Amino acid sequence: MKLSRHIPLVLGLVCGALVLSAPAEIVGFRGDGAGLYPKAKPVLQWSATSNVVWKTALTNRSNASPILVGDRIFVCAEPATLICVSADTGLILWQDSLTDLPQPAPPTHNVNGYTSATPCSDGRRVWVVFGQGMVACWEVSGKKLWAVTLERPPNGWGGCVSPRLAGDVLAVQFDHLFGLDPATGAERWKIKTPWGWGSPVVARIGKQDVLYTCKGAAIEAASGRELTKGLVALEYNSPCLVDGVLYYLQQKPQAYAVPEKPEDQPRPLWPGVAIAGDRYYATPLIHGGLVYAINQTHQLTVLDQTNGAVVYSKKVEFLQGTGYPSPTLAGGYVFLSSENGQTVVLKAGREYEEVARNSLETFRSSPVFSGSRMIIRGQKYLWCIGR
Repeated sequence: MKLSRHIPLVLGLVCGALVLSAPAEIVGFRGDGAGLYPKAKPVLQWSATSNVVWKTALTNRSNASPILVGDRIFVCAEPATLICVSADTGLILWQDSLTDLPQPAPPTHNVNGYTSATPCSDGRRVWVVFGQGMVACWEVSGKKLWAVTLERPPNGWGGCVSPRLAGDVLAVQFDHLFGLDPATGAERWKIKTPWGWGSPVVARIGKQDVLYTCKGAAIEAASGRELTKGLVALEYNSPCLVDGVLYYLQQKPQAYAVPEKPEDQPRPLWPGVAIAGDRYYATPLIHGGLVYAINQTHQLTVLDQTNGAVVYSKKVEFLQGTGYPSPTLAGGYVFLSSENGQTVVLKAGREYEEVARNSLETFRSSPVFSGSRMIIRGQKYLWCIGR
């Protein structure tokens, strides 16, 4: 049932309008996937009572990251709800829930739930994947365009693969990788390719869009044809694509140059030396000639972008709980967070230089930035942090 113009309790004073840069043509997980906001001018210190522009109570929890689309923020809530919030004021403009959910519901881990996938948008429409095996599309104004049920997820732990818009195809992964018509949800193709926790990235090669999956396959977006496979296999996180280079970060990092022809295998740039073990839920950050990788127990390893050599490794002791959020760059600073709500701010560079420590409520999402403001999707509230 759609709840139009639902107004929540908004706590805190609205301190000026949110200055948004023009939205990218496509936005989704970590903005364009890289988590880079170099033009942002973030505040470095905050708490639940300081530097809070507004906070908005949400209907239920979610691990999905927020996305900024013009003057609106889109977030998810369990079990299958999309919420649209004014970026300026924090007021809920509309929210809508899918009600015809598969029964019995597929099993999922309590931490994961059904809304760990981050939505994506082209500025006019918003696409959302729900862990029951469903995909839905709304106009940014709130009109639901379509909803389809594809298949039950392939495991008992739930999923978190975010949708990707690749040309005129919406790529969605459950047991199969599906290519859907963005306008109608109709299936254009599906391919059996290994399932993973990470989301694919989209590379433009010549006149073609190619999906590189977390399991190392290259899929032609227009047709669903498998071009190459067996490149690498990430266990938990997503590959990162920056300036024509694919980065796969876990215990043995690897980097590959995107090929000049879609059917060619990406060229290895460096195999990487073994770094700290444990699970890498966080997708890496690539900036300023460095690669920032952090595992679930907050061991940060910074690599040289050119050869994969370790520049430094440091246990970030202030962070507590599991390290789900991905590192994010805002201005000249790197933001590292943990699910217990702690964030450490580092000065970007080849030495560990900590400039601030902050605490908030529990969150597992990754922050997004615009101007002097940071948006965090907590388990109870949507936070706007700024001056």
